[in-house]
Amino acid sequence: MGSSTITVVLVHGATSDTSNWDAVIERLARDGVRAVAAASRMHGLSDDGAHVADLVRRVDGPVVLVGHSYGGMVITQAATDAGDVEALVYVAAIAPDTGESWAELVALPPEGTVGAIPEHVLRDPLPTTTPGWRTLPSWFVYGDADRILPPSAVAFTAERAGARGTTLVEGASHALHVSRPDVVTRTIVAAIAG
Repeated sequence: MGSSTITVVLVHGATSDTSNWDAVIERLARDGVRAVAAASRMHGLSDDGAHVADLVRRVDGPVVLVGHSYGGMVITQAATDAGDVEALVYVAAIAPDTGESWAELVALPPEGTVGAIPEHVLRDPLPTTTPGWRTLPSWFVYGDADRILPPSAVAFTAERAGARGTTLVEGASHALHVSRPDVVTRTIVAAIAG
């Protein structure tokens, strides 16, 4: 994969929006990589996955899908039907298998930290029969100070997915794409390089 031909599609988490990717998009642009942030509609994994897959099918050329938090579940769903997806990057995100939900993979954090997340995001199982990580190379980057998504849950799904790269960032929180955009960008560039 060459960076000049790849488009990176970034999918945000449940309690954020596309602007959370601005620093990463800026850094990718400096490296000559096209990137677009896709808005998740928060209608559930089937709908959000179909929405992202439709966006990817309209991109000219190969794509690297990047998902933060809930966005990781969305890219796992979308990759199956999206077309020319070359790799997946999970940013403080888990890679569920068919029928698994966030709540099943993660011991939910203390009351209050997930209050803004819609119930269906926590409980809806992944509907696809072929999760994207089963057929595509994947990379994971996450923080050891994440209070939303336990690092052990990310490590488990990264190992199960046979991740080509896993980066644990010391002192980084759940929003490491905002607080540590350089390391997230390096992970995406590694995925582009294959």
